[in-house]
Amino acid sequence: MKMVLILDIIAVLITLINFLEVKRTATGEQPPLWIIPVLLIITICIPIAITVLCTFALYRECVRIILKIKYGERFGGLLNGSDAFHTTGETMQHLIHSLLVYQCPKTMSIQEFYKILETNLRKIYSLPKFNVILKKEFGYSYMLKETSNFDTAFRKMKLINTEDHKLSKVELMLLVDEYANSPLPKDNLIPWEVLVGSQSIKWRDEEHNYYFSFDSYHHALADGVALLKLVVAAHAGNEQNTTARVSRKNFNVTIKFLKLSLEKVLALILIPSWYVSSLILKGRDQNILKRKKLSNQFHFVTNVEDSGYVQKIKRIKNKIAGVSFSDVLLTAVSASFNEFFNKNSAFIREISVILPVLAGSTELLCTKRIEPKDIKVQNNYSTLSLDLPICISKPPDKIDIINRLNLISRKTKALGTSFNYSIHKLITETVWACLPQTLLAYVPKLTSYTAILSLLPGIPKVALDCSNGSVMISDIIAWDPHEFSIESAILINTYDNRLHIAMSIDKTLVQKYDDVQKIADNILKYLDSLEDEVSQFCAL
Repeated sequence: MKMVLILDIIAVLITLINFLEVKRTATGEQPPLWIIPVLLIITICIPIAITVLCTFALYRECVRIILKIKYGERFGGLLNGSDAFHTTGETMQHLIHSLLVYQCPKTMSIQEFYKILETNLRKIYSLPKFNVILKKEFGYSYMLKETSNFDTAFRKMKLINTEDHKLSKVELMLLVDEYANSPLPKDNLIPWEVLVGSQSIKWRDEEHNYYFSFDSYHHALADGVALLKLVVAAHAGNEQNTTARVSRKNFNVTIKFLKLSLEKVLALILIPSWYVSSLILKGRDQNILKRKKLSNQFHFVTNVEDSGYVQKIKRIKNKIAGVSFSDVLLTAVSASFNEFFNKNSAFIREISVILPVLAGSTELLCTKRIEPKDIKVQNNYSTLSLDLPICISKPPDKIDIINRLNLISRKTKALGTSFNYSIHKLITETVWACLPQTLLAYVPKLTSYTAILSLLPGIPKVALDCSNGSVMISDIIAWDPHEFSIESAILINTYDNRLHIAMSIDKTLVQKYDDVQKIADNILKYLDSLEDEVSQFCAL
């Protein structure tokens, strides 16, 4: 009886802690009292859920043993955590695409460029994880080792007109659209592909030849941080990344372990508050960018600036106390979405967006050289959800840009004090790893988000070592995958200290390519507007 009483007291205390957490993180009305019994029920169900997960973990281990016996040395292991989640549903929803534009000497032919790229990339794609195929069996995804995928996955694009014909941006984006909406090699079994353009493109100037490659990666391989580090390792030489190594040497391993353990315990305790806030109290998004019937065929647009917008954002940030770099960018994105919704007579107060948080992303800013063996080719991220303000003023077409910035800043600060990152991380590492694919496929149906917004620090400008610095990567443009059946995605990276904006959206949602391009273009327009308004505000 004493043990039962103790367990009852613990359950009540955890319920009270979760209610206070829901109340603390609530940004609107205070939570109703009826959620207390709901929190108690969820708290009581946690031990049951853990037991079920342990059962699935045992079944998963049996599957691993069976597959190991079946395939022997070819078996590359079961996918873990978020790697496994990225194999649920349609493959097209889990592809990371990137367009790399190379600035080359005027005298360099496309054949010479192709050979340089082939030589540089072959050493990277010899890493074990790139020489596998992805398969599913007994409800779980796994890897089978291949001798080499390089000769199949690395190839030229089709030729438009003649080799001397320079592609315009329109022709380039038509190629991107065609290849991005096509399956990966061997009907998506090979999890990556690098397509090299067969001719130059009209890009920044006429003094150089600009060639390009279009790369596609299954998100089950790695996240954006790992893929950007691979770009550095492939092209910028193999010196050690001393900054990263020193930081690891000086870090107290014991303190780190204790901190992570405490973080996981707190995350486990606060799962009921996260469940209630994210899945019960939160309504489902209903707007013109949310529909059930989708095509999984996407528009791909981009906008690369060359006018110092990174410095512009820093100036705005420095003038408004407590505002971050990402707050300023999110404000411009919010205002751009607001214009889109208003033009379509859809007056939306806010939309729910996913913000991926990638571990080690700040290291990219100083990653100039790194060895391939020092790169962990994996997914190491969590996510946060944000209610992004859209229509915040009356009349709805009025853009009160400074109020929008302050509102977003308050919301992101609230995210920073929540435990949602740790809870999502715990779920990724445990639930996603243990559950079979049939159950994982239901996860997107529990959530309702309109867009994915990724803000990724860029690596310094890369010069190719093998060309004695005569070939440089001019631009890196990357498109987010469409996880959780979210059909709108914006990724902004700061490669070479410049904004590289990329957006993709399902063609069923927005039929006209120019309408999608306008959303991307308006982000820069509203950054200009924000700087003007902030300057006037500070002058008062």
